[in-house]
Amino acid sequence: MSTAASKVQGVTIGYGAGTTPESYTNIGEIQGFSGLEFSKPTVDVSDLDSTVARKISSGLKAVGPLTIDLLAAPSGTAQTAIRTDMDAATLRAFKITLSDSGNTTLTFNGYYASYTPCEGRKGEAAGGRVVIDVDGDVTVTA
Repeated sequence: MSTAASKVQGVTIGYGAGTTPESYTNIGEIQGFSGLEFSKPTVDVSDLDSTVARKISSGLKAVGPLTIDLLAAPSGTAQTAIRTDMDAATLRAFKITLSDSGNTTLTFNGYYASYTPCEGRKGEAAGGRVVIDVDGDVTVTA
């Protein structure tokens, strides 16, 4: 049985330069990532005439944030750009390229919501974390 699953090794996450066509710079020192949870909450549309049960309707699709775990490199190019973009509230294009046979990409726009430049524990490499809030939808291209 074959699988189209992608290994994490070789996955890249890049941020856009704001050019047309968009060009991306890979964020270095990535140790792991999680997120981009797709959800579609329901909206209560019950009214005073609703006597038997609550009525609901489908709400807007939401995409949860992307969290990236990094090695601590606060003076590196990418992590300096993260701080600059946070300070300026810059909306960026992002691209995740999977390491599957088709190099599937996930592209979206977002804002840096939080950045932890350095954290650690005894016996581990110093790390950091960045959280990107997604603005709009994610486009998946296989």
